[in-house]
Amino acid sequence: MDQSTIYAATLFGRLIFKHQGTKVTVTGEASALSYWKDLQRLGLYGAYGHIFQPNDCLVSDITIALIAALGVEAVSWSASVEKQRLDEMKLLPKGFIP
Repeated sequence: MDQSTIYAATLFGRLIFKHQGTKVTVTGEASALSYWKDLQRLGLYGAYGHIFQPNDCLVSDITIALIAALGVEAVSWSASVEKQRLDEMKLLPKGFIP
């Protein structure tokens, strides 16, 4: 399965998220990683309103969690990640999200 890369700019430095399968790993400067861990402890939510779990997530989950936490202007990804994200959002049956 292909690996998807997502970039996020924080006040503490850049974070690089690599999503493969159903897991995401993050790399970056120590202070930025510490900030990311703090955000996770405070609670991040995935694309469908569930608690974000880095070991069980879709690309759409990580993009939604990052946008909610950092703002859309702080997050970037390639066209292939955007396509994957939108395809994942189509998987839910109509009426699933209230």
